[in-house]
Amino acid sequence: MNRAHTKIRARGERAIATLKTWKSLAKLRCCPRRATMIVQAIVVLHDVEANRCAGGEGSMACSGGLRRAG
Repeated sequence: MNRAHTKIRARGERAIATLKTWKSLAKLRCCPRRATMIVQAIVVLHDVEANRCAGGEGSMACSGGLRRAG
């Protein structure tokens, strides 16, 4: 039970840490439903970029990828 809770909590903390790096979210002013959709889109784009970079194509594949808005 404790190990499962720790794994879930660690995932949540990593997700929050990742979202905090996207500075544009601090200036976001909209309803919670729209903010949720925006955050979900950011997470998808972040995962796509992370998977592309981890694909073994070398460091050049990731040098010109998605950039964080800030």
